[in-house]
Amino acid sequence: MITTEPVAHLKKILILIVFLVLVGTPRIVVANQSNFLASSSEVDDSFQYLEDLRNSIKRSLQKAPNSWKLYWRLARVQFYLGNRSANEEEQKNLYTLCIQNAERSIELNSESVGGNYFNAVCSGKMGQLNGIWSSFSMISEFREQMQRTVQLDPKFEFGGPHRALGKLFHDLPFFLGGDLKQSIEHLKLAVKLGPEYSDNYYYLAESLFDAEEYKSAESALSVYLEKSRNEKDANQKRERAADFLQQIKMILQH
Repeated sequence: MITTEPVAHLKKILILIVFLVLVGTPRIVVANQSNFLASSSEVDDSFQYLEDLRNSIKRSLQKAPNSWKLYWRLARVQFYLGNRSANEEEQKNLYTLCIQNAERSIELNSESVGGNYFNAVCSGKMGQLNGIWSSFSMISEFREQMQRTVQLDPKFEFGGPHRALGKLFHDLPFFLGGDLKQSIEHLKLAVKLGPEYSDNYYYLAESLFDAEEYKSAESALSVYLEKSRNEKDANQKRERAADFLQQIKMILQH
């Protein structure tokens, strides 16, 4: 729901997820998925695994310094390491490195899907930390880069480009381009392109609820709870999703 205070509007802009990604609203808090590095949900996403993977990619880059694929993969690992860090300075360092490696991937291949995607999401995270995410230029740049990623490969990161755009249109206030209809359209596409990725349903439920499409929101949340059943470290998120589902059921009963 949009507040009447401009400052509150601008603060909402700091809440983006792309991707997969990010901090949700008080009703729905989003955790990282366990399957962000591969199609299999069995991938180990521990901090140690990510550090080992980062070191492995760096060693590979020593042998293939012009590999655009290795650069965006390194950017991806740095993005998720940044998400897991509790230290703001460390986060800034990791997101800065993510941007640098994503840009390097784009320099080597302008059609690098991973380069465009992670350049956008890491720039968004830096904007959030620096408190400048409310600028029109940053919003426009994020939107354009994610739309380009949609054109290159809409299936990337389990429908990640559509998921990010869906969250953008949901979290922005109306006067800065917020649009629930577009949010729902993008998130439905994310579900279609990444049906195994539970957070697609999670974000869709959020937008459907705000559009007062309660029955559809209930359905999306039920799917989320089923698909996230075996996810690591999802207990807290699942509890909040279950509470939210109960709120919806109470609304539908009246």
